[in-house]
Order: sequence, then C-alpha cells, then structure tokens
Amino acid sequence: METATLNVNAVSANAQMKVLNENAYERDTVNYKRYFTLEEVKQREKEYAEFNIELQEHEDEIKRLKDLKAPVIKDLKANAKSILKEIKDKFVKEDVQCFLVPDYEKNIMQYIAVETGALIMERKLQPGERQINVFDSSQK
Repeated sequence: METATLNVNAVSANAQMKVLNENAYERDTVNYKRYFTLEEVKQREKEYAEFNIELQEHEDEIKRLKDLKAPVIKDLKANAKSILKEIKDKFVKEDVQCFLVPDYEKNIMQYIAVETGALIMERKLQPGERQINVFDSSQK
C-alpha cells in the first residue's frame, strides 16, 4: 500500500478542504493553544477594561446599598439575637404595674398585676414591712 503525502498549502482553500475531506483518515476534535494576533490582544484588553468599569459600577452600587441598609440590618440582627435568647431562656422580662400585698401570716409580700390581677411573684417580707400598720384595715 502506497501512502501519499498531501501538500495542502499548494491549493485554494476550497480545494484544500475537498482534498482533506476525501483523504483524511478520520475527524477528531483537539484542544490547542491558538495565540492571539496583535489586534485580538487589543480587543481583549478593551473588553477587559469595559468589564472592569461595569464591575466597579456594580460594586459601588452594592456598597451604597449596604451603607444604606446597614442600620436596618443591624437592628434586625439585634432583634433576632434578642428573640433567640428569649427562646433559649424560655422567658421574657417585662415591666408590669403591681399592687404589693403583704401576707403577714405567711411572712411574704405578693406582687399582683394591676391590669390582670395575676400573682406575678412573691418574696419574704423585709424587716420594715413586718410591722403591722395601725391604719391597715385588714388587721382589725
């Protein structure tokens, strides 16, 4: 079997493609380094500059929005932290207006909510509270 060497540079582009099509062993796709022409390098540099300008514009917008939203985000994070603490503790501290009602027999002071009448808490009577008031109608 005789193998012929093709001189593809000696014919026109169409004829070259026809000869290659007819005589090629098979087709395959390969990856290779195709170096840029000077014009292509300049074009890529221009694209790079335009890309960086657009990127900087977006980054500036993000920074502006971040600065604008920072106080809102800070408040939301603080509220979330507070709520999480309440969930972990399973209680919340609240100010409530109370009646202080002494129970001299049990030696305790009861705190009764003004709005609901609910017993909020009890504590031992302090030394100054143990003395019965002469004007206390409940001690008659």
